[in-house]
Amino acid sequence: MPPGFVLRTFGPLEFERGDWRLTRFPTRKSGLILARIALARDGRMERDALAELLWPDDYLDITRGRLRQELRRLRQVIGEFDSHLQSDRYQVGIEPGVLTTDALMFDALVAEGSDETPSERVARLSSAVDLLRGPFLAGYQEPWVFSTRRQYDEKARRALLALADAWEALGEQESALNAIIQAVHHDPLDTGANGRLIRRLVALGQGNRARQAFLQFDGMLFRELGHHAPDSIRALLAGTKEAPLPPTQEPRTVVPRPAELFGREERLAFIDAALAEPGACVLLVGALGVGKTHLLRACAWRFSLANQLPVQLGGEPSPVADGLFVLESTHEPREIERTIAAAARNGWRVLAESRVRLDMAGVSEVRVNPLPTGPNEDEAAVRLLASQTSSEIGNESIRASLAALATCLSGLPLALKLFAKRLEIQSPEQAIQDLDSGLAAFAELETSTGESVARSLIGTLEQMPPLAKEAFDSLCLLDGACPELASKLASFEILRLLENHSLICVQGEGSRRRMQVPRPLAFVARQRLAASDRDQVAERTWQIMADWTYDTSRYQTGPYQVEAFDRVAVEWPNIMSGVRWGIDYNAAVAAHLVAGAWRTVGTRGMPPSNVDLFLEAVQLGAASLPCWPGGEAWLGTGIALALGGRIKRAEPAFLAAIETFEKGNHLVGQSWATLNYAALILARTDPPRAVEVLKKLATTTPRTEHRHLALSDCASILVSLGNLDEAVRIAEEAFEIRTQAVDPSNQGRAYGELAHIYIAAGRPEAARPLLIEGIRRLRELGIQFLLTGPLLDLARISLDSEESRALLDEAAEIARRLGSPQYMLDVARVRLEWEQRRNDIPALLAAIEAMFRFTQLLDSSEEREASLRSLAGECLRRGKEPYANAVIGALGDPITGPVHEGWRSLLSSDSNRTVCTLAVALAQEAFG
Repeated sequence: MPPGFVLRTFGPLEFERGDWRLTRFPTRKSGLILARIALARDGRMERDALAELLWPDDYLDITRGRLRQELRRLRQVIGEFDSHLQSDRYQVGIEPGVLTTDALMFDALVAEGSDETPSERVARLSSAVDLLRGPFLAGYQEPWVFSTRRQYDEKARRALLALADAWEALGEQESALNAIIQAVHHDPLDTGANGRLIRRLVALGQGNRARQAFLQFDGMLFRELGHHAPDSIRALLAGTKEAPLPPTQEPRTVVPRPAELFGREERLAFIDAALAEPGACVLLVGALGVGKTHLLRACAWRFSLANQLPVQLGGEPSPVADGLFVLESTHEPREIERTIAAAARNGWRVLAESRVRLDMAGVSEVRVNPLPTGPNEDEAAVRLLASQTSSEIGNESIRASLAALATCLSGLPLALKLFAKRLEIQSPEQAIQDLDSGLAAFAELETSTGESVARSLIGTLEQMPPLAKEAFDSLCLLDGACPELASKLASFEILRLLENHSLICVQGEGSRRRMQVPRPLAFVARQRLAASDRDQVAERTWQIMADWTYDTSRYQTGPYQVEAFDRVAVEWPNIMSGVRWGIDYNAAVAAHLVAGAWRTVGTRGMPPSNVDLFLEAVQLGAASLPCWPGGEAWLGTGIALALGGRIKRAEPAFLAAIETFEKGNHLVGQSWATLNYAALILARTDPPRAVEVLKKLATTTPRTEHRHLALSDCASILVSLGNLDEAVRIAEEAFEIRTQAVDPSNQGRAYGELAHIYIAAGRPEAARPLLIEGIRRLRELGIQFLLTGPLLDLARISLDSEESRALLDEAAEIARRLGSPQYMLDVARVRLEWEQRRNDIPALLAAIEAMFRFTQLLDSSEEREASLRSLAGECLRRGKEPYANAVIGALGDPITGPVHEGWRSLLSSDSNRTVCTLAVALAQEAFG
């Protein structure tokens, strides 16, 4: 190889230059990063593409941070090469001409030569195969590594056979033979390479070796693929003098190879292992249309390839020494039990399927659920849908549409296959719009029992007791339910009965465990009900949903708040469906749902459309509720509107809450509503009055918790008014009260709130130990949504850039996990402040883009104004006064000095989306 840095990718990954060699990288990923960049075209890759390749199953916001960490680890060990590893905001690359890889050298050497003599060809190809120290990136198991490894295995086989041709042209028969043997080692099942080896051995008079090679090849083919070597290969040995070859074995039972199976790799491996022992019995249990029969046939086919044993497909099991008896679900449960028992007595291993759990002794039951769906566009359900579409699956919008369609179908394979065929004549978007028509066709599909889906499902339901049918119909309305919610719909015994008959699917573990009727089956089941019956089911279901949400939200205080928050957040799609139903049919239920769900809106920063629905619900139904839930519904809606910056709409909601509590003589509720009204409305419209109201409230409220909250909010408003000394005094008083609270979450919050005031007062050295202690306490409690504020404050004042980056990454991960645009915006603004210190223009532009992206999501005029003022300040700091004045002028503020009139005009739009998009373009023009 030429001098300089060399990366060896064949065999174990090694990086070297002269006597210096790196054989152990800090992490497996750091080594893969270097290898992938080195093999990329021009030695450069987009950062996002590299992150998605290395961590395909995670969100891009997370993988970007991981990529930064791995690059930092890589730079620490590559010595002088660090100066040649180039990276910016968008790409990572290697300086041209600095690094050589054995893989690219191999590609260059095996390229077709022109006007070569046999000797030159031997020299060239020998140099190429000498580079092959082992498999490509030996020890790595990533999908892209497997794909590349297969490509190089094929290239190596071809190169070795070409080398054999070159040796033969020179008359070097032994060298040619050695090259062919190496080619066979690269692909032992290749008929061409094995045929050449046997032919060469026969030509050299080595009949015994030829016969040995044939037996090895034939035996491997039979073990791996279930058939013998072609007669043309066997005929090559006809002229040898050794003993005749043994006759071929009788072919095994022919099990038809099923169509491609998607997403069942783990289940296949488990069933293969379960059937490995004689006498094993495996029963596949799952819902109608879940793909049990397809999985059963795939397992039977795999068994027939791996074992030289008989396979019987149905019928009456006759006595055998050993074999596999396969029973498809065309029988009643009792008949399945009888047949399994008879097959086991007659010496068979058994593989059967059923929609009903049998709980037979000695039978391993394998639950088969629908395929997973979600944001990952490479899910098996998406691949199944894409198998029939002629559209370019690489198109991002098509992948997203297929993922949405798979979610609409709950990943149910029978429905996915039907819609995959419909995609031959319509787009995924059209299939979603025409979903009911497609599901009506699904209802008429024939199942493995010969009945239609509708008849089969209704027949099963008719066998259920009334309470089970009632619970099933309620679950058909919901997008799944956690066990706690499901237990409000039916007793444990009823739910277990539905599960045992595969009428509901139970998926996930722990807090993610959910009971669900797949949507296609739910659609079919609802069609059997009369309109009046459907109305009764809806009334019952959404009332139970409202009661459960309200009761669960009561625990959203103290150490239980995270658990309660998670429970309500997981049921958010169901809650919003219930609110929409209630607005149309029962406003009291809709308002009751709002009273239970508003805290989730506040902590997650839900889109304004949800808040608009909340406002409509409470306007229609809050008066029908008792004092406390009615007042809370108004209060929660006001808080949600205020957090979205919609102050004018929020104020009447707060006043309605105060009035509701006053009429009910509920002093605690009145205190609570007044506290939030002062902190979220008056603090923005009349700060001095807000201070006055909060000080009075701190002395009159019956709740100690309201007292320290009033003092804390008062201190924050005093900071905005410039009265820092009084703000610090009041904040310290609130801290003393709050740290005495019984609730440990209140104690943890106290440290962060006082630290925030200290930072505003110019005392970061006093704030830092408070923040560290507060973060420690909140981490121990696991209350993540309270952590973002202290994390961001500590990142602001930290002088250690690595600490700031780690704190920002942690806050960003919490915001992403909670799905809160507000928290994401807070993180983006602090990251912008941090990038301002570093003076890295690409990173600064990325931070500005993130800030306006989340500002656009919130659709809040107040947040838009704050983001624009941050942009204007950055323009002024960098001497871009005309751009700064354009932004300030668009906000309606007076301007002194030069102004970019074009940008001022553009940014004066009323469209939040337009302004956010243009603000990013302005920054790119001003700083780029």
